[in-house]
Amino acid sequence: KLHRRARRIRRSLGELRNADVMVELASDLMRRLSPAERTVLRPFFSRLQSEAAGLRRRAIHRRAPPVPGVRKRIERLLKDLPNSSVKTLDSRGDEFLSKRIHELSKELECARRDGPTAMHRLRIAVKRYRYALEFLERAGRKELRVAIRETRNLQTELGHLHDLDVLLEILRKERPVPATRRLELRLRTERKSQIEKTRGVLADSQDLLARLSLQSQTGSAT
Repeated sequence: KLHRRARRIRRSLGELRNADVMVELASDLMRRLSPAERTVLRPFFSRLQSEAAGLRRRAIHRRAPPVPGVRKRIERLLKDLPNSSVKTLDSRGDEFLSKRIHELSKELECARRDGPTAMHRLRIAVKRYRYALEFLERAGRKELRVAIRETRNLQTELGHLHDLDVLLEILRKERPVPATRRLELRLRTERKSQIEKTRGVLADSQDLLARLSLQSQTGSAT
């Protein structure tokens, strides 16, 4: 039930969230352009705003499900479990984390080429790993808090990178004019900077790197 509820919430809000992020990112970029460039790109920006507003109206019309918390449900569930079940949860939790780390390791290797699709898959792998960490932390695994903090930071930077890639893809579909070309070059420069920032956050994620190293050793031994 928790899984179905979370999936329903994600699907109902995901498209609207992406549209809002694109408007916010484009607004920030527009402020840094010259008046002439802003004039040329105004129709493009207006269309992004219109699409976001339309998605919001449709969400309100269909009464998208609310965003209820699941933490209290998890806590009540754990309270009713016998101690043996909690121990089993710890054991299964470690197996689950190992699986998520394996997925993350594979996507990290693919993402070394910095392609948008590979980076998007890495972002999803990091997000899935973070969700597993947060669930187990709520189940009593307090030692995972550092790992959660590191993973959130990495997911945030990968999210910024994904937003730039999405806006670049939207921009490529526009009629090419000097202003859109300059904006694309600016976005590509920002993307390179974001790649380096993301690599720096990954390099500082000591807990995650240790788990990736252990996963690599385990895989080699297998």
